[in-house]
Amino acid sequence: MSESANLLLEIENVNVSRLGNPILQDFSWKAEPGEHWAILGPNGAGKTTLARLISGADRADSGRIVVLGEEVEHHDSVFLATQVGYAGTDTASRIPSGTSVFSVVSSASWGQSADYGDEYEQLDQSRAEDLLSALGVGDLGSRMFDSLSEGERRRVLIARALMSNPEIIILDEPTAGLDLGGRETLMGALREIMSGPNAPAVIMITHEPEHITAEFSHALLIRGGQRIAAGPINQVITDTLLTQAFGLPLSVSRSDGRFQAKAAQD
Repeated sequence: MSESANLLLEIENVNVSRLGNPILQDFSWKAEPGEHWAILGPNGAGKTTLARLISGADRADSGRIVVLGEEVEHHDSVFLATQVGYAGTDTASRIPSGTSVFSVVSSASWGQSADYGDEYEQLDQSRAEDLLSALGVGDLGSRMFDSLSEGERRRVLIARALMSNPEIIILDEPTAGLDLGGRETLMGALREIMSGPNAPAVIMITHEPEHITAEFSHALLIRGGQRIAAGPINQVITDTLLTQAFGLPLSVSRSDGRFQAKAAQD
């Protein structure tokens, strides 16, 4: 059995360009079962492209991407949609106008973006309701998704990503658009999810170290489409490596499991 078969995911020498501009360059990274990863880097670093490659939404120009023991291009699309939950800024654009919040979440059981008139079993209905409640939007089930605020949409899409009980969940900037209360409600829900006995592997993309909770075990730093560092979180979220990733002298501290980063004082 190959090493890749025992890994959660493996990305090997991947290159991606768009309109002649390099997005990821000779990029390699791997993650093992039981690890929760925070991916950090400045805007334009290639973080979202990486997430879309893992979920099968995009294809690399070259290189190899293995998810759950098999190359992404060989996976059935429904398998990827149900085993790799993805909540990103582009997910909302695939939700048809006039779709209810409940349908947005429930349809993920079958790897769809809407229910198309399908009826759901009671178990699916209960799970959708529980996920919405856990993320602080339990009262929005009957609302139309396109009537929600940006912060409300973020939480609904995370509930959707969790609906199929996936092996991996990828969260692309999950706290964007949330006020302080919404952010802390969301982070509390994520802590509970990651602490559960059957927790999916969580991969969270962010440019804010403050949003990384104690449950994250590993971190990956990206800048300019290249890997700066990857490994156990306390070895990666450091003054030196964050400074390298963000191109600004930074000082890092940690309190109650949460990181803080600020410009270093001379």
